[in-house]
Amino acid sequence: MSQPGWVALAEAAERTASEMNPQDVASSLNALTKLEVAAAAVSPAGWAGLAEAAERTAREVNPQGIANTLHALGVLPAAAAQLSPSVGTEASRSRRREGGSQHDLAGTQNDTVGV
Repeated sequence: MSQPGWVALAEAAERTASEMNPQDVASSLNALTKLEVAAAAVSPAGWAGLAEAAERTAREVNPQGIANTLHALGVLPAAAAQLSPSVGTEASRSRRREGGSQHDLAGTQNDTVGV
């Protein structure tokens, strides 16, 4: 996919974040952990929108969604920082300490997705 395509997808996530249900939020965040080029295309406003959607849907999310969302927040410092600056900083530090990229630290669900 071209860079403009990734940007268009990131903008679509930002535009629809306020309408996302718990599964949409968890799936979107989970996918962004696996596609660094897509995560890089998300603007600060996009991360804020996804973080707000995660907070808004937190009481309704199922156990798998909780796992996916927490995992994403652990490996996507830009997203985590929107919930708590200290969480974003710690996620970034942890990823560097372990020597991994966002893709390296992704969970096992959807591991067949790649760039």
